[in-house]
Amino acid sequence: MYKKLILFDTLGILYRGHYALIRRPLRGKDGTVTSGISHLLGELEKVMSDNPEALVVAAGDYPEATFRSKIYPAYKANRDETPRDLRIETELAREILPLM
Repeated sequence: MYKKLILFDTLGILYRGHYALIRRPLRGKDGTVTSGISHLLGELEKVMSDNPEALVVAAGDYPEATFRSKIYPAYKANRDETPRDLRIETELAREILPLM
């Protein structure tokens, strides 16, 4: 039985890592920007190692419109479109996190 539950805002942490290194991003061998993924996985590993008795749950926004957009059409309406590099990183995160 777990003694603690930790909810991990994956997209918030991914975005922070991506934008923290926006001027000199980390890149994979193929040129893919990996700053956000690197930051996300590092933070997640630290939380897990610092809290071995905890169940750590990684959560993030659903990629398509949700009920919030249906209830309130202006939800996130003023946000710029997500940059291509960041979209790729979020897709990679959705593939990597279940493997952990």
